[in-house]
Amino acid sequence: MKIEIKNLSFSHKHHQVLKGIDLIFGNHSIYCLLGLNGAGKSTFLRCLMGFEKFQGEIKINGLNLWDYSSKDLAKQCAYIGQKPTLSFAFKVIDIVMMGRTSHMGFLANPSEQDYQKALESLELLSITHLKDRLYTQLSGGEAQLVMLASALAQEPKLLVLDEPTAYLDFVHTHLFLNLVKKLSKKGVKILMSTHSPHHALILSSEVLLLQNGKITLKGEAQKILSTSTLKSIYGIDVEIKKIGETFVSYCK
Repeated sequence: MKIEIKNLSFSHKHHQVLKGIDLIFGNHSIYCLLGLNGAGKSTFLRCLMGFEKFQGEIKINGLNLWDYSSKDLAKQCAYIGQKPTLSFAFKVIDIVMMGRTSHMGFLANPSEQDYQKALESLELLSITHLKDRLYTQLSGGEAQLVMLASALAQEPKLLVLDEPTAYLDFVHTHLFLNLVKKLSKKGVKILMSTHSPHHALILSSEVLLLQNGKITLKGEAQKILSTSTLKSIYGIDVEIKKIGETFVSYCK
Protein backbone atom coordinates (compact mmCIF):
# COMPACT_ATOMS: atom_id res chain seq x y z
CA MET A 1 0.00 0.00 0.00
CA LYS A 2 1.36 3.42 -0.99
CA ILE A 3 0.20 6.68 0.58
CA GLU A 4 1.32 10.02 -0.81
CA ILE A 5 0.65 13.30 1.00
CA LYS A 6 1.31 16.61 -0.74
CA ASN A 7 1.09 20.05 0.87
CA LEU A 8 -1.33 18.90 3.58
CA SER A 9 -2.61 21.85 5.60
CA PHE A 10 -5.44 22.23 8.09
CA SER A 11 -6.72 25.18 10.11
CA HIS A 12 -9.17 25.33 12.99
CA LYS A 13 -10.69 28.62 14.12
CA HIS A 14 -7.93 30.67 12.44
CA HIS A 15 -5.23 28.47 13.99
CA GLN A 16 -3.13 26.58 11.47
CA VAL A 17 -2.65 23.09 12.90
CA LEU A 18 -0.91 21.44 9.93
CA LYS A 19 1.37 23.39 7.62
CA GLY A 20 2.14 22.05 4.16
CA ILE A 21 3.14 18.48 5.03
CA ASP A 22 4.74 16.41 2.25
CA LEU A 23 5.14 12.73 3.06
CA ILE A 24 5.27 9.33 1.38
CA PHE A 25 4.58 6.14 3.31
CA GLY A 26 6.89 3.64 1.70
CA ASN A 27 7.74 0.02 2.40
CA HIS A 28 8.05 0.25 6.18
CA SER A 29 5.28 -1.71 7.92
CA ILE A 30 4.93 0.18 11.24
CA TYR A 31 4.89 3.96 11.69
CA CYS A 32 4.74 5.71 15.07
CA LEU A 33 3.61 9.33 15.12
CA LEU A 34 5.18 11.26 18.00
CA GLY A 35 4.66 14.80 19.26
CA LEU A 36 3.63 16.85 22.26
CA ASN A 37 0.02 17.37 23.31
CA GLY A 38 -1.61 19.78 20.87
CA ALA A 39 0.94 19.09 18.13
CA GLY A 40 -1.86 17.96 15.78
CA LYS A 41 -1.36 14.18 15.80
CA SER A 42 -5.08 13.36 15.99
CA THR A 43 -5.87 15.98 13.36
CA PHE A 44 -3.26 14.51 11.03
CA LEU A 45 -4.76 11.02 11.37
CA ARG A 46 -8.31 12.32 10.89
CA CYS A 47 -7.25 14.15 7.73
CA LEU A 48 -5.65 10.97 6.42
CA MET A 49 -8.98 9.18 6.89
CA GLY A 50 -10.97 11.98 5.23
CA PHE A 51 -12.77 12.98 8.44
CA GLU A 52 -11.58 16.58 8.16
CA LYS A 53 -11.75 18.94 5.18
CA PHE A 54 -8.11 19.75 4.53
CA GLN A 55 -6.09 21.60 1.93
CA GLY A 56 -3.62 19.67 -0.17
CA GLU A 57 -3.74 16.16 -1.58
CA ILE A 58 -3.75 12.64 -0.20
CA LYS A 59 -3.47 9.66 -2.53
CA ILE A 60 -3.93 6.03 -1.55
CA ASN A 61 -2.53 3.59 -4.10
CA GLY A 62 -2.52 6.38 -6.68
CA LEU A 63 -6.18 7.33 -6.20
CA ASN A 64 -7.20 10.62 -4.61
CA LEU A 65 -8.73 10.13 -1.16
CA TRP A 66 -11.92 11.97 -2.13
CA ASP A 67 -12.45 9.63 -5.09
CA TYR A 68 -12.95 6.62 -2.82
CA SER A 69 -16.45 5.60 -1.80
CA SER A 70 -16.80 5.07 1.96
CA LYS A 71 -17.16 1.33 1.37
CA ASP A 72 -14.05 1.07 -0.80
CA LEU A 73 -12.02 3.22 1.59
CA ALA A 74 -13.07 0.93 4.46
CA LYS A 75 -11.52 -1.99 2.57
CA GLN A 76 -8.24 -0.09 2.46
CA CYS A 77 -8.12 1.61 5.87
CA ALA A 78 -9.53 1.07 9.34
CA TYR A 79 -9.42 3.75 12.04
CA ILE A 80 -9.76 3.72 15.82
CA GLY A 81 -9.91 7.02 17.68
CA GLN A 82 -8.74 7.75 21.21
CA LYS A 83 -12.07 7.19 22.94
CA PRO A 84 -14.67 4.49 22.16
CA THR A 85 -17.83 6.45 21.34
CA LEU A 86 -20.62 3.88 20.86
CA SER A 87 -23.35 4.20 23.47
CA PHE A 88 -25.77 1.53 22.25
CA ALA A 89 -26.25 -1.65 24.27
CA PHE A 90 -25.19 -4.02 21.48
CA LYS A 91 -23.49 -7.32 22.19
CA VAL A 92 -19.74 -7.33 21.60
CA ILE A 93 -20.02 -9.87 18.78
CA ASP A 94 -22.47 -7.55 16.98
CA ILE A 95 -20.07 -4.60 17.34
CA VAL A 96 -17.26 -6.66 15.83
CA MET A 97 -19.55 -7.86 13.03
CA MET A 98 -20.07 -4.22 12.03
CA GLY A 99 -16.47 -4.33 10.80
CA ARG A 100 -17.62 -6.72 8.07
CA THR A 101 -20.06 -4.20 6.54
CA SER A 102 -17.69 -3.18 3.73
CA HIS A 103 -17.49 -6.83 2.61
CA MET A 104 -21.26 -7.35 2.52
CA GLY A 105 -23.79 -6.51 -0.18
CA PHE A 106 -26.44 -3.83 0.29
CA LEU A 107 -28.97 -4.99 2.94
CA ALA A 108 -27.27 -8.41 3.02
CA ASN A 109 -27.23 -10.46 6.20
CA PRO A 110 -23.85 -11.50 7.63
CA SER A 111 -22.66 -14.83 6.30
CA GLU A 112 -21.07 -17.66 8.25
CA GLN A 113 -17.73 -16.46 6.90
CA ASP A 114 -18.40 -12.97 8.30
CA TYR A 115 -19.20 -14.49 11.69
CA GLN A 116 -16.01 -16.56 11.64
CA LYS A 117 -13.93 -13.49 10.74
CA ALA A 118 -15.44 -11.66 13.73
CA LEU A 119 -14.61 -14.58 16.04
CA GLU A 120 -11.05 -14.73 14.67
CA SER A 121 -10.59 -11.05 15.49
CA LEU A 122 -11.79 -11.60 19.06
CA GLU A 123 -9.52 -14.62 19.43
CA LEU A 124 -6.54 -12.67 18.11
CA LEU A 125 -7.02 -10.18 20.95
CA SER A 126 -7.80 -12.87 23.55
CA ILE A 127 -11.22 -11.37 24.30
CA THR A 128 -13.53 -14.10 23.00
CA HIS A 129 -14.95 -14.35 26.52
CA LEU A 130 -16.51 -10.90 26.00
CA LYS A 131 -18.49 -11.78 22.86
CA ASP A 132 -21.89 -11.96 24.58
CA ARG A 133 -21.33 -9.02 26.92
CA LEU A 134 -23.09 -5.70 26.28
CA TYR A 135 -20.73 -3.06 24.94
CA THR A 136 -22.03 -0.48 27.41
CA GLN A 137 -20.96 -2.70 30.33
CA LEU A 138 -17.30 -2.83 29.33
CA SER A 139 -14.41 -0.97 30.88
CA GLY A 140 -12.58 1.62 28.78
CA GLY A 141 -9.77 -0.81 28.03
CA GLU A 142 -12.16 -3.62 27.08
CA ALA A 143 -14.13 -1.26 24.83
CA GLN A 144 -10.90 -0.21 23.09
CA LEU A 145 -10.00 -3.84 22.41
CA VAL A 146 -13.49 -4.53 21.03
CA MET A 147 -13.20 -1.58 18.63
CA LEU A 148 -9.80 -2.91 17.56
CA ALA A 149 -11.37 -6.32 16.92
CA SER A 150 -14.03 -4.65 14.76
CA ALA A 151 -11.32 -2.83 12.81
CA LEU A 152 -9.42 -6.09 12.27
CA ALA A 153 -12.61 -7.74 11.00
CA GLN A 154 -12.55 -5.17 8.17
CA GLU A 155 -9.37 -6.86 6.93
CA PRO A 156 -7.80 -3.48 6.14
CA LYS A 157 -4.47 -2.93 4.42
CA LEU A 158 -3.78 0.06 6.69
CA LEU A 159 -4.70 0.28 10.37
CA VAL A 160 -4.76 3.86 11.74
CA LEU A 161 -4.70 4.06 15.54
CA ASP A 162 -4.89 7.20 17.66
CA GLU A 163 -3.16 6.51 20.99
CA PRO A 164 -4.39 2.89 21.04
CA THR A 165 -2.85 2.01 24.42
CA ALA A 166 -4.33 4.98 26.31
CA TYR A 167 -6.92 2.85 28.13
CA LEU A 168 -4.99 -0.41 28.28
CA ASP A 169 -3.37 -1.81 31.40
CA PHE A 170 0.23 -3.03 31.48
CA VAL A 171 -0.61 -6.57 30.39
CA HIS A 172 -2.88 -5.57 27.51
CA THR A 173 -0.41 -2.92 26.35
CA HIS A 174 2.24 -5.65 26.08
CA LEU A 175 -0.20 -7.93 24.24
CA PHE A 176 -1.20 -5.08 21.93
CA LEU A 177 2.39 -4.29 20.92
CA ASN A 178 2.97 -7.97 20.17
CA LEU A 179 -0.22 -7.94 18.09
CA VAL A 180 1.06 -4.96 16.07
CA LYS A 181 4.21 -6.94 15.27
CA LYS A 182 2.13 -9.95 14.27
CA LEU A 183 -0.16 -7.90 12.01
CA SER A 184 2.77 -6.20 10.32
CA LYS A 185 4.21 -9.62 9.46
CA LYS A 186 0.85 -10.48 7.87
CA GLY A 187 1.15 -7.47 5.55
CA VAL A 188 -0.99 -4.93 7.44
CA LYS A 189 0.57 -1.46 7.55
CA ILE A 190 0.21 0.22 10.94
CA LEU A 191 0.16 3.97 11.61
CA MET A 192 -0.27 4.82 15.29
CA SER A 193 0.12 7.94 17.37
CA THR A 194 1.65 7.49 20.79
CA HIS A 195 3.03 9.53 23.68
CA SER A 196 5.55 6.77 24.49
CA PRO A 197 8.80 6.81 22.48
CA HIS A 198 9.64 3.37 23.84
CA HIS A 199 6.67 1.97 21.87
CA ALA A 200 8.47 3.02 18.69
CA LEU A 201 11.69 1.47 19.99
CA ILE A 202 10.00 -1.80 21.00
CA LEU A 203 8.27 -2.04 17.59
CA SER A 204 11.42 -1.04 15.64
CA SER A 205 9.10 1.31 13.80
CA GLU A 206 9.58 4.22 11.46
CA VAL A 207 9.16 7.43 13.47
CA LEU A 208 7.29 10.53 12.30
CA LEU A 209 7.78 13.53 14.59
CA LEU A 210 5.11 16.22 14.33
CA GLN A 211 6.22 19.64 15.56
CA ASN A 212 4.88 23.10 14.78
CA GLY A 213 2.51 21.71 12.18
CA LYS A 214 5.20 19.88 10.19
CA ILE A 215 6.94 16.51 10.13
CA THR A 216 10.34 17.58 11.39
CA LEU A 217 11.97 14.18 11.83
CA LYS A 218 11.52 10.88 10.01
CA GLY A 219 13.48 7.66 10.23
CA GLU A 220 14.03 4.36 12.00
CA ALA A 221 13.39 4.57 15.73
CA GLN A 222 16.71 3.06 16.84
CA LYS A 223 18.64 5.46 14.62
CA ILE A 224 16.93 8.77 15.37
CA LEU A 225 15.54 8.48 18.91
CA SER A 226 18.68 9.42 20.81
CA THR A 227 18.76 10.85 24.33
CA SER A 228 19.49 14.31 22.93
CA THR A 229 16.64 14.07 20.40
CA LEU A 230 14.13 13.03 23.05
CA LYS A 231 15.28 15.80 25.37
CA SER A 232 14.81 18.37 22.59
CA ILE A 233 11.29 17.05 21.91
CA TYR A 234 9.99 16.65 25.46
CA GLY A 235 12.23 19.03 27.40
CA ILE A 236 13.25 16.46 30.02
CA ASP A 237 16.22 14.13 30.54
CA VAL A 238 15.48 10.76 28.95
CA GLU A 239 17.65 7.66 29.09
CA ILE A 240 17.68 4.93 26.43
CA LYS A 241 18.82 1.43 27.38
CA LYS A 242 19.11 -1.80 25.43
CA ILE A 243 17.65 -4.80 27.24
CA GLY A 244 18.38 -7.96 25.29
CA GLU A 245 17.46 -7.07 21.72
CA THR A 246 15.03 -4.33 22.72
CA PHE A 247 15.66 -0.62 23.23
CA VAL A 248 13.54 1.14 25.88
CA SER A 249 13.35 4.77 27.02
CA TYR A 250 12.57 6.17 30.47
CA CYS A 251 12.77 9.48 32.31
CA LYS A 252 15.82 10.00 34.51
